[in-house]
Amino acid sequence: MYCKQIQSSSSSQTIWKYDVFLSFRGEDTRNNFTDHLFGALYEKGFVIFKDDIKLTKGGDIFTELLQAIEESQILIVVFSKNYASSKWCLQELAKIADCINVQGQKVLPIFYDVNPSDVRRQSGNYEKAFAKHEERFKDHIEMIQTWREALSQVASLSGWDISNKDAYKSFDIDSICTIVEKFYPMDFSEQEKINLRFQLQHFITDARQESNLKNLSTIQELCSCLAATKKSEVYYLFDRLFRLIMTLPVSTATSERSFSAMKIIKTRLRNKMEADYLADSMIVHIERDIATSFSSDSLIDDFKSLKERRAAL
Repeated sequence: MYCKQIQSSSSSQTIWKYDVFLSFRGEDTRNNFTDHLFGALYEKGFVIFKDDIKLTKGGDIFTELLQAIEESQILIVVFSKNYASSKWCLQELAKIADCINVQGQKVLPIFYDVNPSDVRRQSGNYEKAFAKHEERFKDHIEMIQTWREALSQVASLSGWDISNKDAYKSFDIDSICTIVEKFYPMDFSEQEKINLRFQLQHFITDARQESNLKNLSTIQELCSCLAATKKSEVYYLFDRLFRLIMTLPVSTATSERSFSAMKIIKTRLRNKMEADYLADSMIVHIERDIATSFSSDSLIDDFKSLKERRAAL
């Protein structure tokens, strides 16, 4: 194959354009696992080819993908439930399979939320996907057979099966309840603190069985999912706690703005300012974007309407 010819004609110390090429099904993993993997590799200094970042606008996509595969030292294939339903993914995979034996290149399969045997044997979702391909490309049986062989070949390599990982294994109920006692004692009654522990236990059991809750990685994603599935009504104490946690950065920033405003307003020349007037002045300063929208005339009219006065303002 072409990638092998390039390798055999080059020196023993090949200079790779990319450290890593990521092959994945966008709708399955782009916004979760693959994004996290990309971020972790990027932080470690790897140069990565990821199609939604590296492809040239208006260029020949397929040609660029094949070239990127040839120019990458490590080829990572993220097998997911719908990977085989994509013609593009299977074409990438066929090229990757050609490069398995190329000196210096390494192919690493990752099985994300899919049984490795389903990939190797093309059963389950993979069987359904190939049934559709055979119907669509019935005049190109050899191409489909190439895809099947590539799947079996790459899926037989040593890799990682993360389909059965427990995302909530480190979900420490005691630590979460301690957070409530320490930081939010006034937001939960004593009975609610007891009920929260039971809600957390039921939530973990539910989350391990609910597909929508399995692959979440941030508090924001968790709260959004609870709201979308209306589980926030079931686990209302749990939902309340995490909403409080998410407001902490905002509360901290507001406090910092208040102290900063106090330094500006209450100077040595105004150190005898009364508390009420100081508070009002600080509000005006902190929310000055809103305050500037008021006209002087409207403020005078409002002040005038508070009570009758001897002289007109």
